[in-house]
Amino acid sequence: MNIAHWIVAGLLALFYFYAGTLKVIRSRDQLRPMMAWVDRKPLPALSMCFDPWP
Repeated sequence: MNIAHWIVAGLLALFYFYAGTLKVIRSRDQLRPMMAWVDRKPLPALSMCFDPWP
């Protein structure tokens, strides 16, 4: 059971890392079809949520 927990935790960590990287790399126009709320937030706020070095 412990091994299954670590496998699931590792897969979730990879998924969150992938999603965060996409939000940092992509422009607002590329993010708009996936996330409607991107128009209500300033672009630096989107990047700072996922990028530890602003």
